[in-house]
Amino acid sequence: MAANVETMFSVRETPWHGLGTVVQDAPTSEDALRLAGLDWDVIPTPVMANNQIIPGYLANVRSSDNSVLGITSQKYKIVQNKEAFAFVDELLMHDVKFETAGSLENGKRVWMLAHLPPENILGDEVVPYLVFTNGHDGKNAVTLTQCVNRVVCQNTLAAALKEGRRQYTFRHIGNLESKVLEAQIALDLTHKYMNGLRSFAEEMVAKKISRQKLEDIINQVFPLDEEASDRIKNNVILMRDSFKEIYKNTPDTQNFNGTAWGIFNAFADMATHIQPLRKTENFQEKRFSSFIDGNKLLLSAQEALIAA
Repeated sequence: MAANVETMFSVRETPWHGLGTVVQDAPTSEDALRLAGLDWDVIPTPVMANNQIIPGYLANVRSSDNSVLGITSQKYKIVQNKEAFAFVDELLMHDVKFETAGSLENGKRVWMLAHLPPENILGDEVVPYLVFTNGHDGKNAVTLTQCVNRVVCQNTLAAALKEGRRQYTFRHIGNLESKVLEAQIALDLTHKYMNGLRSFAEEMVAKKISRQKLEDIINQVFPLDEEASDRIKNNVILMRDSFKEIYKNTPDTQNFNGTAWGIFNAFADMATHIQPLRKTENFQEKRFSSFIDGNKLLLSAQEALIAA
């Protein structure tokens, strides 16, 4: 965990709160992009220095305001937002619904969030979410990432599963045939991921965790370096105490108290909702990105619980 967190507190709110624009009534991905203000193009532009063109490189310039989103080689293929998300329209025929769309890092990465109908895992209603992203800085491809929202507590469950891939990068974008293929791949991956998450939950709820083992897990997830500064040590202790409060006092984890699944859900609650008292302007954006790229807290907790 970051060493610059001084005070923590937990406020229950919906995931991604305040991010993006609601596009749930958009009939197509193109409409969703327009509603979210993402209907701009990326224009490859020569890179200049001392009034000379630098060979081999191009600047990816946003048409709406001429801002530079990235410097890439000439071999880099720009995928416009309209192209990147067009295949998602095929998913709308399979009960997939748009929810929100927006951008990260001032347009370097754009995203569209959609969800499928609710499912049930261990008696809890959960909603599968699909996050589609496209990058314009040369670092991010067109990608699908899967997250699951546990409705009762609005927690985001983002587990790494052997049985189902959580993230997939699309290779072929453009023609109608590839759109249908990519949409089917997205649906297949979602079904496999949900089945994998259900199996993981059943395995974790059957695993009993003693108080001492829980202490060991907490210490593993929040390791204390005796050579660190007092500030960092205090932050680690604070994180440990914050987790214990969440695990002890959060009502929707009590049904699974004493099990690895209950502990994983407490870590998910912490990853989803806990926040610094002094928020940075892009705090929510960073947290959203962490769930797309792999939330370190949840991944560390999952690893510790599997090994327990």
